[in-house]
Amino acid sequence: MALGCILTTGDSTRMALHTFLKVVHTPEERMPISSAVAPGIIARLLPYLAIVYLSRQKDTYILRLFLLPIAIYSVLGAGFKYCYTAPEHNILNWLTAMCTFAVISKCLRLALMPEGALRVGETSLDERSSGLNPPCQPWLSKLVEMALTARGFKFKYGQDIPLPKQAYRQDRYSFLKATGKSIVQSFLVLDLMDTLLKQCPGVGVPEGGTMFYADLPAVQRYGVSTIIHIATGFLFLSGFNFGYNFFAFVAVGVFDNSPADWPPVIDRPWISESMHELWAKRWHQLLRDSFYIYGGYIGDKVAGRGGLVLGMFVASGLFHELAMYSMGGGIHYEPVVFFAGQAIILWFERLWRTSTGRRVGGWTGRVWVYFVMVVLGQPMVDSWHRRGLGGGTIILPILSPTRRLLLLFLMTQV
Repeated sequence: MALGCILTTGDSTRMALHTFLKVVHTPEERMPISSAVAPGIIARLLPYLAIVYLSRQKDTYILRLFLLPIAIYSVLGAGFKYCYTAPEHNILNWLTAMCTFAVISKCLRLALMPEGALRVGETSLDERSSGLNPPCQPWLSKLVEMALTARGFKFKYGQDIPLPKQAYRQDRYSFLKATGKSIVQSFLVLDLMDTLLKQCPGVGVPEGGTMFYADLPAVQRYGVSTIIHIATGFLFLSGFNFGYNFFAFVAVGVFDNSPADWPPVIDRPWISESMHELWAKRWHQLLRDSFYIYGGYIGDKVAGRGGLVLGMFVASGLFHELAMYSMGGGIHYEPVVFFAGQAIILWFERLWRTSTGRRVGGWTGRVWVYFVMVVLGQPMVDSWHRRGLGGGTIILPILSPTRRLLLLFLMTQV
C-alpha cells in the first residue's frame, strides 16, 4: 500500500508540474507590474472575494461551485501574468506566487463545503455572527476576516490545528505591549540576517549564487555554507514573526480584534525534540490546510494516514518550488526531495516508537532535529540562493539599522 502511494504520488507530482508549466506564464512572458495594470490585478481577485463572501451565506453551494474555476483561473492570472522586473525586487515574485497558491487552496476549501464555512459551535449559517467588532460595515468585516484567515482555527475546518500557547496575557494592553516589542525584536533580527547574507559573494546579489564555495577546502566550505544556512533560517523565522505580529498589532489595536484571535504564529521550533514535534506543533501552521488540499486529501484516500502525511509533504515541496519558479532559473528538485523525505523521516520516528516503546526525544532527539534541518536542508536552501533569494531587497537600505551602523563603522576605519 505504501509503495502504491509513493508511485501514485510520483505520477501526481509529474502531472502537477506538467500542468503548471502549461498553464502559467514563464517569467520571460510576464508583464511588468505598474500602476497601469494594478486595476486588472485587483479585478482578477474579485471571483475569489465572491467565493469568500458567499461561503458565509446560506444556500450558495451551487453558485460557489460555478465560480470556482473562474476564480482559480483569475487568481493564477493575477499571480503569474505579471512580475516585478527589477532584479532586486525578484523576491516579491516569489512572495506573490506563494500567496497565489494559498489563495487558490482557499478557493477550493470554501467552494467545496456544501454547508459553507461554519464557525466552531455553529450547526448552520442561520447561527452565524461576525465575530468581530470593527469600525466598518458588518459585511465588510466578514469578508476581510474570511479572506485573511490562514489557519482557520475559529472555523470547523481548522479547529484541530494546534496553536502555540500564548506567551503573554490576553488583555488588550498587555497584548499590544508584547506584540510591539516582538515586532521591534523581529525587525532587528531580520535586518541583521539580511545584512549578513548580502555580504556573501554570489548569495548576496540579486542574480544569486551557490553557498557552497568551490574554492574553499571541504571543511571551510561546509562551515561557511552552514553559517549561511542558519542565517537564512533565522531570516525566515524573524520574517514570519515580524509580518504576522505587525498585522496582529493593527488588527487588535485599530480594528478591535480580540487578542485571542491572534495566537503566536510559531512556537520556538529550535527546542523541538523530534521532527514530529517540529512539524506538527512548533512550526507555523499557516499553510497546513493548503498542503492538505493539494496533497493530503488524495494521499489519505489512496493509503490512509501514511498517504496523507506523504501527500502533504509532497504538496509542500511542490508549493515551495513552484513559487520559487517565479523567480526564474527553472524547476529544481531539491525542495521536493527534502519535503517528501520528511514523510519518510516521520515514518522512521513512528517505527522507533513502536519497536522500542519510547518516543524520539531528549537531547538526542534535538540533535536529530538539528541534523535534519541544518545538514539535510542545505541543498534545498542552496537551490533558493542560486536563484537570488538572499540578494532580494527585504529591507530598504535607508531603513536598515544594521547597514547604517555598519556603514558608519566602515567609514570610521578609513
